[in-house]
This record gives sequence, C-alpha cells and structure tokens, in this order.
Amino acid sequence: MKTSSTSYLSKVYSKKNKPFTTYPSKLAGLLLERFIPPGPLDLLEVGCGTGANGTYIFKNHHYTGIDISKEIINIRKKKFKNFKKIKLIHSD
Repeated sequence: MKTSSTSYLSKVYSKKNKPFTTYPSKLAGLLLERFIPPGPLDLLEVGCGTGANGTYIFKNHHYTGIDISKEIINIRKKKFKNFKKIKLIHSD
C-alpha cells in the first residue's frame, strides 16, 4: 500500500513525468502549488541564476531573484521586462 508521500514522489520522479526531473523549475512550481498557501506572497530566491523559477512562481506570487552574476541578471531582466511580478537584482 502506497502512502500519500510515496505516490507523490513516484508521480514527480517517474519516467513518464520525466520533465519534472529535467526541469527543476517545474518541480519548484509543483512544490509551491502543493505546499505554499494560495494568495499573493513575496518570495525571494538567493542565487537565482537565470531566474527561471520566477516563470512558474509569478503566476500566483511576487518573485524576487538575487544573483552574483551581473551579466545573466541583465540578460534576464530584458526577457522579464513585461512581467511586473518578477524582479531580478544583481548583488553578492
């Protein structure tokens, strides 16, 4: 008999649902939907890199990503310029 956590893990990590193992951002979005209460929250990711997690988080929440790489932050800021709930900051 499977427990709810076992069936949840098998769903996330099954070969059939391979995108969840290949794309950590999708996994982060799934975990947020399951464990973070609904409603707009302000979420901070330190070491955000490209800010890809923000593309899944911003739908229901405000996302701020901080990273040490000025180049990657500047590139991603251009991509996310129309996303009002995503903010990227260069800082160490």
